Amino acid sequence: MNERLGAILLDGNSELRRLAGIERTAFLGYPVDSVSIDDVFQFVELSISKNANSFVAVQNANKIYLSDKYPKLKEIMSQAALTLPENAMNIGMSLIGNRLKARNMGGVKVMEDLLGLANERGWTVYFLGATRDNLNKMITQLGQDYWNLRIVGYRDGYFQAGETEEIIREIAALRPNLLFVGMGSPKQEFFIGENITRLNANIAMGVGGSFNVFAGVEKQAPAWTKHGLEWLYRSIQDSSKLKRYLIVNSYFLYKVALHLAFNRGRR
Repeated sequence: MNERLGAILLDGNSELRRLAGIERTAFLGYPVDSVSIDDVFQFVELSISKNANSFVAVQNANKIYLSDKYPKLKEIMSQAALTLPENAMNIGMSLIGNRLKARNMGGVKVMEDLLGLANERGWTVYFLGATRDNLNKMITQLGQDYWNLRIVGYRDGYFQAGETEEIIREIAALRPNLLFVGMGSPKQEFFIGENITRLNANIAMGVGGSFNVFAGVEKQAPAWTKHGLEWLYRSIQDSSKLKRYLIVNSYFLYKVALHLAFNRGRR
């Protein structure tokens, strides 16, 4: 996404954000919106009713780490119409003295809530991501859990670069109200950010590994993890993730500590 296009998209969504009462703030220079799930619902309903194309991103410790590694990701995140704070953002914002509206605004929870709303309203949904096997498991499970969910298409996330245009054309032709992309970061953000105007989706949201949770391959994180310990639970489930979590979390804490050290006494 180039800077001019990103500015146009964000400006085009500014009225929707205003009507939904959404406040954009920043966590150490990284965009984050202070929202409740009702704010998210209102924004999504407005985006659908006005046939807008809105990119919804999730901000977390991993995105901050990757944003510093890939400047392109930081640019794309800054131009998202809505930037939802996962629990690390709540912890970080509390530490620097600026609390957010609500906890647990991460990909799995918000996707679950939006699927429930789509089921009630008859909205159309497209899924892109995960392995073919896990994606099929998720589609089967969603058909059992949501009796009125209108799934217009789905495709796994392991496609070749040469297939990208075909996938974009397929999604655009179907014009889904909700497009969930679960390909991991920064791949999913690059895909949405670079193609948001061509996808014809009212809401395009990156949800990371959420598809595996809905497929039943991974368990929903229990309540005790909701204060910043989901990484520990995921590491217990899959020890291969531990090293990455330790690197990302250490980097996140370093950024917070550095900010507090240089801003001591200014709050």
